[in-house]
Amino acid sequence: MVLYLTKRLGLAAVVVVAIMVILAVLVHLVPGDPARIVLGPHATPELIAQVRQNMGLNDPVPVQVWDFVSNAFQGNLGTDFLSQAPVTSEIGTPLLNTAVLSLVSIVLESRLAAGVSVEHAGIAAPMDAGVRNAERGARPGRIAGPRGDRT
Repeated sequence: MVLYLTKRLGLAAVVVVAIMVILAVLVHLVPGDPARIVLGPHATPELIAQVRQNMGLNDPVPVQVWDFVSNAFQGNLGTDFLSQAPVTSEIGTPLLNTAVLSLVSIVLESRLAAGVSVEHAGIAAPMDAGVRNAERGARPGRIAGPRGDRT
């Protein structure tokens, strides 16, 4: 079980890193300059150069990817362009709400599943007995009825 969990967590980590690399590369595949897109069409070249420097867009792509992934593993997901707040604080409240909703859903689902399984066990018991009787001695011409077995 521990080996299975270790494998699954390792694969999850590989998938997360791969997604971060893809996201970092996609920034450069989108047409246009990310700094110009953030600042708008009326930005001055000096301001664009300053934003490119602040965002690390002047570095080579592999350096940008490494910085992004290493910062993400340290808990620094960057800064939101619009609010200039850290991304971790921006996603904190929605992530907490999602966790609470998931926990409540799991509790309710577990209670519902337990109730349904108990109800099903009560209904299925006579059917199971009928199946067992049929397996024991069902022969052509044998009739089982409410008054017992007749041959």
